[in-house]
Amino acid sequence: MWKHALLGLCLSVVITIPATGQQISCSSLERFGRATFAMADRNGNGVVDEAEFASDVAAGFVGLDSNLDGWLEPSEVTDVERDVFVRPDVDRDGHLSFVEVMCMKMAEFRRADTNQDGVLIVEEILRFNAAQSPGC
Repeated sequence: MWKHALLGLCLSVVITIPATGQQISCSSLERFGRATFAMADRNGNGVVDEAEFASDVAAGFVGLDSNLDGWLEPSEVTDVERDVFVRPDVDRDGHLSFVEVMCMKMAEFRRADTNQDGVLIVEEILRFNAAQSPGC
């Protein structure tokens, strides 16, 4: 079973890992990147715009917030995600707010948008994912 990884991305669309926290193959990463892109492209126009991406991030946040307290705690993420938990924890309070996660994810959106046209195409997401995954 796959799940979006907000801290590795993505929730989001950009970076995904298996729920087990194990390293995945490059071909699995590509297949899952294509599948999550298709789900995030809600209007089916072949691109994921900022609104679609933000909606996907929000859904991922809610999905990970198992106790529904509006914060992500280290206990609510996998070991792999926990390794990078401190990066988006801007105020260093030990948990992630929705705003902290959204700011990090939108920064990833901008980095993945290599032609800076304000939308992501599947190739940009695949390149971004591969760059974040050793050996891909």
